[in-house]
Order: sequence, then structure tokens, then C-alpha cells
Amino acid sequence: MKRRVGSVSALVVAVLALVAATATVLTGRYVADLSAQRDVAARAADDVTVVMSALRSRSDAVEALVAAGHPNGGPVPEPFPEPSGVARVTARDSGAPVLDDAAGGMVVAAVYDGAAVPTTVQERRDRVAGYVVAALDLGGLVRDLAPAGGAISVDGPDERVVSSAEVAPASGVSHTVSFRPDGVSRWSLTVTAPTGEVPVMAWLLTLVILLSGAATSTWIAVRQRVARRNRDELAGLQRSNAAVTALALVSQQTLELGEVLPAMTTELSTSLGLKGLTVTTLEAGAERALFTWGRPPGSGPLVSGLDEVAAGEAVWVRLSRGGRMAARLGAVAGRDLDRHDVATLAAAGEVMAAALTNADAYAEQQGLLDRMREVDELKSVFLSTASHELRTPVVAIAGYANVLHENWDVLGPEKARGLVDRVDRNAQQLSRMVEDLLDFSRLEQGAPSGEAQQLLDLSDVIGEVLGDQPDLGEHHEVSYHPTAGLTVRGSRQVLDRVVVNLVGNAVKYTPDGTPIRVIVQQRDDHDDQAELVVEDDGAGIAAEERDKVFSRFYRGRGDEVTRTRGTGLGLAIVAEFALTMGGAARVEESASGGARFVITFPLAAPAPAPAPPAPQRSTAVSDPTPSVSRPGGPS
Repeated sequence: MKRRVGSVSALVVAVLALVAATATVLTGRYVADLSAQRDVAARAADDVTVVMSALRSRSDAVEALVAAGHPNGGPVPEPFPEPSGVARVTARDSGAPVLDDAAGGMVVAAVYDGAAVPTTVQERRDRVAGYVVAALDLGGLVRDLAPAGGAISVDGPDERVVSSAEVAPASGVSHTVSFRPDGVSRWSLTVTAPTGEVPVMAWLLTLVILLSGAATSTWIAVRQRVARRNRDELAGLQRSNAAVTALALVSQQTLELGEVLPAMTTELSTSLGLKGLTVTTLEAGAERALFTWGRPPGSGPLVSGLDEVAAGEAVWVRLSRGGRMAARLGAVAGRDLDRHDVATLAAAGEVMAAALTNADAYAEQQGLLDRMREVDELKSVFLSTASHELRTPVVAIAGYANVLHENWDVLGPEKARGLVDRVDRNAQQLSRMVEDLLDFSRLEQGAPSGEAQQLLDLSDVIGEVLGDQPDLGEHHEVSYHPTAGLTVRGSRQVLDRVVVNLVGNAVKYTPDGTPIRVIVQQRDDHDDQAELVVEDDGAGIAAEERDKVFSRFYRGRGDEVTRTRGTGLGLAIVAEFALTMGGAARVEESASGGARFVITFPLAAPAPAPAPPAPQRSTAVSDPTPSVSRPGGPS
């Protein structure tokens, strides 16, 4: 029986060698065909340029002949077959030489009575006196361009113009390129070349495969008696070594945990014929499945100390890092595993433990690199924005102060007061920018406010902020719509900065005289949340930019943004401050089409029954200045 198995093995090896040799020859043939197809395509691309150049030169020659041979107009016949009616009409109406694919190809040019070509189609039709016809004579050119053993043909829209061979090769590869010469419809050039030969290396490799198969079959037949006793042992060792080597190679191909685990699992399950694999990790004293494939293993013994595992049984392998178990590998046997398979599974645990360690280290390094890049980008943006925006008011203050200093004696009180007002406005703008930068610095350090968290009546605090700063909505009508009894936990300074930034943003990007509404209300769909709403009647914010307006240094797009100043931190600070009070910021479209900024805060206590709305307070519009329409982006 074993002798028969050895004979069958020898026969299988011979058949496999024959199949491999045949596949090698077929692959060589396929590669040769691909190479020939590539070469003929490249040749066609080059040849079509040469043919188009020849056509253009022939057309230019005929046009020059017409101009030189007919200085006073009138037809000059040239013996040649009659061109087609389409070519005659096209040449007559266009006033330029055209190509005709009849009779091997020709150039047709119209001759008009008079010294110059008429300028309109109707004049050309009325004054045509005859035609000059010249052969293309492409036969010699295409024969020169034709590949050895192949052919080139040029075809017009109706018939073939010229071909380098009377009969195209019976076999081979061809490629057709379409082109449009001046004044005609589409022509095409077809290059046909013989198929490529199978490379010599393919034949050599085929010979090597056949010889190797023959030698292996002979060796199996001769050594079957000697190898009979050691065959199973050798096969087990080879299988184990191959599996471990393959796992090691797979683990070195990538450091991404999401890629290395599936690859190693596939390799291991294929090598050992497993029905299921699970990798678990220990986190905070609890075991969590990191990756599962196939049937999940239940409870089972550790692989150490086992010599074999029956089909269907589960076994576990410790994955240790630094001398302690950090993960486990569980496997469900799909067949009986011998001691070599068990050793392979144990070695796979060591390889997988090393791969997990490397993947964790790689992920940590990638996170650090990403954070470093992010910090570097933020630093560059911050330095660019801050230096530009801070320079503008500083230069203005210095300029106006210098004018006051140099011309104090000659300036009247009214002009001096105007310059002082400009210095004051720029100083206030500089102060707001510095305040934004200080807020940003405090947020980066995790300290948004110097005040402790306390219970605050949201409506009262917002009303006090608006009342303490009557000029906050300068040149706009700011109305306040509070709802009493909404208690939140937070900082008054935080609410102050949120209101100032939101109202200031609305003032900056809406026309003077338009209303700004500040609303404090309970959220309709959440009884445990309150909302601070600031909405305006400006141009609104584009939908695709609403997710970006709370990003640091983002200022949106549009001409209105470029005409205003800002660090791009105002709304980012609003969002960060809202987070410090457990809230969130979003932007919507108001009923009038403007922007509607909504800041949600969690209520510190259940909201009472709705109270009658408090009287509205508003700030009147005064002292008009040039208006700015909201462009769709924040400060």
C-alpha cells in the first residue's frame, strides 16, 4: 500500500511539473503578446504623427502651387482622377486644400477667379473657376514605416487610402489610431505586427521545471523504501518550520495591528487547518476579544505540556510581554493536531506576541508624530495669523499717534479728537485680539476661567452681560428674549466671553441697522438642557462651512471676510468655553436666512414650569458706519 502511495506521489509530481511547464510556456506566450501589443501601440502613435505631417506638407504644397501658379486666377488642370463631390464642395466652400480618400488619396484645392480668395462662402461658390488635384503618394511612406513582417494601412471615412501590403498578415497584433487631418472628417491608421516569440527564459524555465519534476519523481521512486519510516516525521517538521517562517514573514510586512492580525490568522489557520481563532487582550483586569475568526473557542487547556489536540477541541496560548501575560490566542482544531502542529501553535504565540508589541509601539509613535505635525501646523497658522492681525492695529495706532505728535500745534480740536478716536478704536480692537489670545492660552492650559464653577441663572447672567456693555451691538438693534428659571453650573466669566464673541461676530458680518436677537430658552427636545441663541438677518453661513466655523484660525471665504480683521479664534473660543460647562456649539440658518448660533448647556436642576416671557431689551442703532454683509464665515 505504501509503495503504491509512493508511486502515486511520483506520478503527481510529474504531472505537476508538466502542468507547471505548460503554464510557464503559456505565461511566456501571454507576456510576449502583451509586449507585442504595447510595441505596436507605441509604433502606431509614432507613425500617425509622421503620416499627419506628410498630409499637412502635401496640403501646404498644393496651396502654394495654387498661389504661385495662378497669380491672376483661373483653373490650372492637372491630370488626375476626378475627386469626389464631397471633396470638391468642401474645397470650394472652405477655400483651403482638403483631403479625399478616393483613388489612393488626393489633395483637392479650389481655384477662384481673381487674385484673392473670396471671404465668404457664397462668394467662393459664385467665383470658383476650377480645382487643382494632387496625389498624396503615401505608398512609399507607409512601406518605410511598416514593421518587419507586418503592415500599415491608412483609411479614410469611406474607403482605404493606402496600405503597405496587398494582404494583411494572417496572424498578429494590430492597433488603430484615429486622427483628423485639416479639413476632413476622421481618418485612421492601423499598424499590424507579428505576434511576439516566447522568451528564451521561459523555455529554459520550462526545461528546468520538467527536469526538476523528472528528477523529483525518480528520487521519490528510488527513496520510497528508505524514506518510509521517516516520512511522517520529516513532513511534520517541515510543516511546522514552514508555518512559523511564514508567520514571521507576515508579521514583518506591516506594523498596522488591523492588517497584521488578519494576515497572521489566515496563515496560521491555513497551515494547521483550524476552524476558529480568537485573540483576546487584558485591559483593566478584564479580557476583551481583539480579533475573532471562524468558530470562537470556549474554555480549554493551555498548549504547553500537550502532545496532541483532537479535532474540534479548543486550546489556548499565552501571549506574554515583558514576562507577563498581556493577551491570549485561542484556537479550535479542524483536524487532529500532532506534536509538530502543537509546537507550531506555541511558536505562533511567540511570533504573535512580538507582532502585537511592535504594533502597539508603532501606533504610539504614529500618534506622537500626528500630534507633532498638528502642533507644528497650528503653530505656523497661529504665528502667521497673529503677526498679521496684530500688526494692523499696532501700525494704525503708531501712525495716528505720530500724526498727533508731529502736528499737535496745527491740528484743530475736531481733527485731533478724530485722530484720538481712531487710536482708541484700534486700541480696543488690539485689546480684543489680545483677549482672544489670552483665552486661547488659558484653554490650551486647561484653565478656561479664573472663577470657580457655580450655580448661575442663565437668563440673569446673559441679561447682566448685555446691560453692562451697551455698546456691544454698536450700530445694530440687539434684542434680548430671556426665559426665567434656567439654572446652569459654570463660570460667569465664561458666559461673558461667549456672549461677547457671538454678538461681536454678528455685528462684524451683518449690515448696520439690522437686528440681532439674543434668546435664552429651554431646549424643546431635551428637558435637561438650556440654549443660548444668537441670530441675525445677515447673509448666513454656507452649509459646507458650518462644520468648520468653530475650528481654530478658520475665517471662512468671501470678499467680506477679506475686508474684516480677526484672528479666527472667536468662535473656536466659544466652542471650547461651552465644553468647559458641559455644553456644545452649533450653527444653523435663521428664519430670515441669516446665521443662528446655538450654545447648549446642561441644566443643573430640573427646569420649572415655563414663566411668562420677560420684557425685551434692545440697543438702538446709532452713528452709522460702512456696513459689512455676512459672507458665510466667522471671525
